[in-house]
Amino acid sequence: ISLAINLAADETGMATVALSTATFDPGYIQLQRLDPASGWQSVNPGAGDTVEYRDSPDPHLYIEWANDLSEGMYRLSLLQPTATPIVDEKMQALRPSNYVRNFTLVDVGGTLTLENIA
Repeated sequence: ISLAINLAADETGMATVALSTATFDPGYIQLQRLDPASGWQSVNPGAGDTVEYRDSPDPHLYIEWANDLSEGMYRLSLLQPTATPIVDEKMQALRPSNYVRNFTLVDVGGTLTLENIA
């Protein structure tokens, strides 16, 4: 799953500035799946999963789970500590400081596909 992230703009207000990768910690990522019967269930990335910040072709978080996710409604949160936030190369903090994306995974011809990203 690859999700776009919002970065601070440069002085022109147009271009984004690359994140300082040393300030990004994969442990800041949390993922929950909503089970209508039992509520939120954690499916956080763990051993064998990949969580990376990539700046090419466009800045984004790249997340790959070793075990397949299933269809359903999900909430991805990037929760960073106030004392040591993720910053860009100009030391501007990532905004919003707690980034949240909701999405649904649906089976389309045997392939899980992102839908309803909000």
